[in-house]
Amino acid sequence: FRSSATTTFQDKVYGFNLLGVDTNYWSLFSFTPQYGRLFTQEDVSEGRKVAVLGQDLARTIFGSPEGSLGQLINLDNNLYTVVGIIGGVRAGDKTLMAFLPITTAQARIPNISEVSSLYVRCKTWDDVAPVAAQLEPVIKAHQSAKGLRLQVGWEPLKQVQRMFWWVSMFIYASIAATLILGGFGIWNIMMAAVTARTREIGLKKAMGAEDSDILWQFLFEALCVTFTSAVLGVIIGRVGVEYMSRMLGSSPPEGLFLLCLVLGLAFAAVLGVGAGLYPSIRASRMQVVDAMRYE
Repeated sequence: FRSSATTTFQDKVYGFNLLGVDTNYWSLFSFTPQYGRLFTQEDVSEGRKVAVLGQDLARTIFGSPEGSLGQLINLDNNLYTVVGIIGGVRAGDKTLMAFLPITTAQARIPNISEVSSLYVRCKTWDDVAPVAAQLEPVIKAHQSAKGLRLQVGWEPLKQVQRMFWWVSMFIYASIAATLILGGFGIWNIMMAAVTARTREIGLKKAMGAEDSDILWQFLFEALCVTFTSAVLGVIIGRVGVEYMSRMLGSSPPEGLFLLCLVLGLAFAAVLGVGAGLYPSIRASRMQVVDAMRYE
């Protein structure tokens, strides 16, 4: 890490923080490129002269993040090609920093010859405490612990856990309310359809239709309504997720759309059967004479 890097562009001097990282750094913080690409393993192993800039730093120096791609940035009399831009909410204060492959930084940038920081990411929140307790003994077993300082973001972790709990409760409550209201809505639609088509039901029965035929007809119509709504909902949700992902500078998990589609159709089937069963049974049990006389 170097906190006093400078570069010159069009006779102006810009100061910023410089960080040498490897390819694991991006996945550790879930960074994705807003424009261009991030470092590859070849960039690191070969010590290539490439750089990734934060979007705010790129905008300050070159005028726009997208226009920074392919530009050359001068660091300690060495030119580096800008290959990627990071940004979004996940990037935080990193949008004002520049990044080099760690091998390149160690070889060419003064004061970055040694690794000064190590970041550890746990798989789950429950792993944080035991991993933090084991880090210092593990490091001491391999090198001197002189100057070692271990920092664990306990308070931010608790805040995130509380936020996720409330968000989860809100999502569950929204799902429950949606299912209940959606069920009542479909129930009302099907009841209105049965009432409006009473004479049609009587005519079909008079022509030989069985009770099961009427039941399956209306149940199928209820399922069509719920399946259509589910597919439209998943498509709208996909568009919304893609839009928010671009704003946050991240990408949705692979297979998320397919998972949501499967779950949406499953819930639609349950909702369609649950809400459409009573109107379908009522339609199937109508007496032919009463149905034919209905006005």
